[in-house]
Amino acid sequence: MNKAIKSLITDISEENKTRYNYFRITLELRNKRLIINHKAYYKRNFNTTSVNQIWTTDVSEFHITEGKLYLSPIIDVHNREIVSYTISRSPNDDNITISNETI
Repeated sequence: MNKAIKSLITDISEENKTRYNYFRITLELRNKRLIINHKAYYKRNFNTTSVNQIWTTDVSEFHITEGKLYLSPIIDVHNREIVSYTISRSPNDDNITISNETI
């Protein structure tokens, strides 16, 4: 990936207070008429020297007989340990807030 695209990705991320995941950033790039491989986006340097330096989160959707459930774990990048998580019936920012408050 060239420097101009990396710079644009960084700008989009910072404009959105780093709340965008790779999928949303890829969509934003498409809105700007740039098509890139979404897997190429997340090759960031996440080197850490100990736990609790960088945490990451995402939302996963699970289909069950009663409907859908959403899992939102908070993961420590250093050791890939799940620090906290929530399971809910709707995907929203409250899940991440609740996860963060339980730590």
